[in-house]
Amino acid sequence: MNVFTIRDLRRNTGDLIREAEAGRLSLVTRYGRPVFVAVPIDASLMELLTAQTRLSEQALRQSECSADPSGAPLIQTSE
Repeated sequence: MNVFTIRDLRRNTGDLIREAEAGRLSLVTRYGRPVFVAVPIDASLMELLTAQTRLSEQALRQSECSADPSGAPLIQTSE
């Protein structure tokens, strides 16, 4: 796995893209700490991400529908 700093990323974005196109993961760091991993995407990963996004959006809509419209908390705490 190649490691890119934020500075490397600014200067060499094309290198990161070529690594992903070649199927390799790349770690991007800031001040020596991991920030994110660039992951190559194929059809099956894209399908998985799309399905996960739909599930997350559905859960968010359901939670918004079940919230009290007055803004009061759904669970009352004792003081």
